[in-house]
Amino acid sequence: MKNKNGFTLVEILVCIAIIAVMGIAIGVSTNKMSKNTKNTNNENLLKEILSAGNTYCQLSAKKSECIDGATVTFDNLISAGVLDEKILDKVNPTINGNVKFRANNFVSISIVGGERDIIYISESNIYKLSTIDNCTKNGDCSWGE
Repeated sequence: MKNKNGFTLVEILVCIAIIAVMGIAIGVSTNKMSKNTKNTNNENLLKEILSAGNTYCQLSAKKSECIDGATVTFDNLISAGVLDEKILDKVNPTINGNVKFRANNFVSISIVGGERDIIYISESNIYKLSTIDNCTKNGDCSWGE
């Protein structure tokens, strides 16, 4: 004997279970995608800063300042035109909380075996131009939350 009055309770529960599983799967994938995007944005921001330090050292008038152990402030990078001043409006992803970059933040110059590397140190984390690509994927980067 067929039920002609609508769906059975079992059919409704199965539909609800399928919708719940799909909702959970979408939520998890969206969360992962959001975190990956945030990590990529953080890497790109630090890459911009480190590359600005490298460009600064390649300027003929600034080469004498770029010796091993030297530091270059963001203010100097901005004044030289190699870093956009809008960087000071952005939140520093390497520090917990909503702390913005400051003009007195700096990059350090390291020369090992004749090769120059630009380093940004934040709290106890070290970010290098030579290793910044895919640092999140490799586990070399630590981001503040």
